[in-house]
Amino acid sequence: MKKIPESIEPMRVALFVYYGWLSFSPSLDSAIRLLVKEGYHVDVVYKYDEKYGTFEPNIKKVRLLAVKPCKRNYFTSLKYLINSLKFTINYEYDFLIGVDWGGVIVAGIMTMINNIPYVYYSLELLLKEDIQKQQYIQRMLFRFIKVIESYYIRKASLIIIQDEYRKAVLINDANIRHKDRIVMVPNAYYFEGEKNKKHIKGTFNFPKGKKIVLYAGSIIPEMAIKEIIDQIKTWPNDILFLLHTFFINDYLKDIEQLIKANNLGDKIWISLRRLSFEELCSLIGRAHIGISFNKPGNKNGELTPSGKVSFYLSQGIPIIINNIPPQYVDLVLKYNCGIVVNNPNEVGDAIKTILENYQRMSINAKECYKEELEFSKYFRRVLRQLDFLRK
Repeated sequence: MKKIPESIEPMRVALFVYYGWLSFSPSLDSAIRLLVKEGYHVDVVYKYDEKYGTFEPNIKKVRLLAVKPCKRNYFTSLKYLINSLKFTINYEYDFLIGVDWGGVIVAGIMTMINNIPYVYYSLELLLKEDIQKQQYIQRMLFRFIKVIESYYIRKASLIIIQDEYRKAVLINDANIRHKDRIVMVPNAYYFEGEKNKKHIKGTFNFPKGKKIVLYAGSIIPEMAIKEIIDQIKTWPNDILFLLHTFFINDYLKDIEQLIKANNLGDKIWISLRRLSFEELCSLIGRAHIGISFNKPGNKNGELTPSGKVSFYLSQGIPIIINNIPPQYVDLVLKYNCGIVVNNPNEVGDAIKTILENYQRMSINAKECYKEELEFSKYFRRVLRQLDFLRK
């Protein structure tokens, strides 16, 4: 029997991420793993940030290049482009993926050199409205970047965005005419089953009889943690508020001082550790309610779907959110998987309502995730489109 010859060149894609937080992006981590499962070799170029550390996917067929930043940002951009070209020069790619403005510009330039189709993957929107709020020099710089970014967005063979709200804003802001090229993929995590869930070292010994309200993510002013804590005395007595984050900043130090000054150590615990996404799922699975507040300073922030919400819902944890972003408000109202509040002083009553209807809301949370946020279901549509591009 005649042996079928193997392909000389494997399927290969290059991913350009001009961010340091790649290790903490559930969407990009999941996209890379699903591309590998589909048979692709994935080359990733990202900007290194000491605060977040290196990206370690721990899977074969992934090559990584972390570009360390220069003291001046515009030199970093040039260095990133040059290093991207060097890193990819000896390989043939089926297509490229550029994440946000930094990635899509690099992908667009490389396409002009090599005539390769490329994908624009939108996670953060660089909007004209937000650029106008910046100081003069930054405003002029990002206006220039915006022109280039919009050009390359329009030239992309495929555009990935998280939801209909952001899609509408992007179409208007970048003047996109070919709307049929846009595919929706939620900001969520591709979790490969219960058997892969990792046990957390140093198990939390929560007090018996306590219900855990969890906030998992960056502890920054935009998440209104102080405002929530200010109202914690209105919460039921059997509630423990667990704050989980992965790095220290000045705002977190302020929170620690606030807890100490108000003798709230029995009501609020802080978990400061770096967890894998699988370990994070294990932690969330021990909570009863997940909380996510947002008080953004710009339009992009108002429309940014928090990854933590998808983690909560995937583990059957009902949520408490405020009315930003609107896409999550829609999900809560549609599936009755949590409570939408207008202010932190409403959280105590929301906790009581959820606990009174817990079993039903927990089931609804899992249903919401399965129908609306299961990453693999949506990303497989992207894979079908990419297969078409290759042909």
